Amino acid sequence: MARKKNEKRENTTSAAETLDALRKKIDEIDKDVLGLLNRRINVAKEIGKCKGKSAEIVMDSARESNVIKRLFSLNKGPISNEAIQHIFTEIFGSSREAQQPHLVTYLGPEATFTHIAAKMYFGRSATFIPQPSIRDVFQAVENGGDRFVRIHGDAGRWRMKFEALKCRTVSD
Repeated sequence: MARKKNEKRENTTSAAETLDALRKKIDEIDKDVLGLLNRRINVAKEIGKCKGKSAEIVMDSARESNVIKRLFSLNKGPISNEAIQHIFTEIFGSSREAQQPHLVTYLGPEATFTHIAAKMYFGRSATFIPQPSIRDVFQAVENGGDRFVRIHGDAGRWRMKFEALKCRTVSD
């Protein structure tokens, strides 16, 4: 009986030591990932300066889509493509914010379809501003405060680009 207790104690200690060693490895990897993310944001800032000189808009959804497709093709697992999509949506959002802060206005209160869809599309780094009516949504953009609009039309999915307002209206 005493022998079994000693074996159990040794296994518990060994498991705890293994867990601690694995957590230290994770901490080192996290440190490396953080360094890479900060390097990426610094490059994004430089891209923002270039875009500013050429009057190009910060959000380039075609480029983001191509990056995601490329990452999917490079992915050998075990991380899922869905996880990559979510992670990089946030990275793209943070990169855009580093280039130019984004104000995203949307129809409805927080936690509605349009709010959730806006967060999924722009990432959580943008500032989200709810509006009580469609008129208020477009008024916010016309007044120059908000750069992007997220609305959902009853007729289905559509996109419009407002060059004159220097904003993009998106509904997916």
